[in-house]
Amino acid sequence: MGRFGLRLWDRAPGPEPTSKELALVARIAAQLEELDALTAAWREADRVVELEDVVCVEIGAPDAEGLDTLADDYTRKTGAPFPALLHALWSKLNGVAVFSTDGHSTVSVVPPRELSEPALWPVNVWGEHWWEVDPHAHLFVIGGLPDSGSIALRVVDASPDPEVVWIGRNEDPRLIARSLAAYLEAWAGAAFCLPLVLRRARVPGWGA
Repeated sequence: MGRFGLRLWDRAPGPEPTSKELALVARIAAQLEELDALTAAWREADRVVELEDVVCVEIGAPDAEGLDTLADDYTRKTGAPFPALLHALWSKLNGVAVFSTDGHSTVSVVPPRELSEPALWPVNVWGEHWWEVDPHAHLFVIGGLPDSGSIALRVVDASPDPEVVWIGRNEDPRLIARSLAAYLEAWAGAAFCLPLVLRRARVPGWGA
């Protein structure tokens, strides 16, 4: 049990996460509580409006039933097993919003529908997970930036380890990570600042 009383792993039978994957989820959850470090990283990356601004974190409350329903839909559509790492992540962090504010720096668990523009979507309530813009693959959206684009898993030939792509507005999907684990490492390494992830991935239009 973590600080917020959330289970790390509780799912229907399916692929089990590896110890390395569980460690990554635990590390992400712990890093989201390090508000001073996140604020310092955002200031260094010029992602705060004013110098006095601080970073806040909102985490969506778990939805075990919704997650298992979505996992079943994923397998039915793609023919691939639902990624155990993503299931472990969403079991603990059902959506994550990280943003700067001139108020107090806080971490809070909220109903998924009340998340403030989450970079990691909660299951089933923020937007349409399935996109049909790639005729050669299934695209499963897991997050994004409002009015800018989406982060999606690109599932080809029922691959159990899909790539991660950025889908900009009116743009073709662009590879930003070879695996979900690599993407999550990059996201955490950028202090959960998605524009910084895109910049480091050299996505055009993001300071690449």
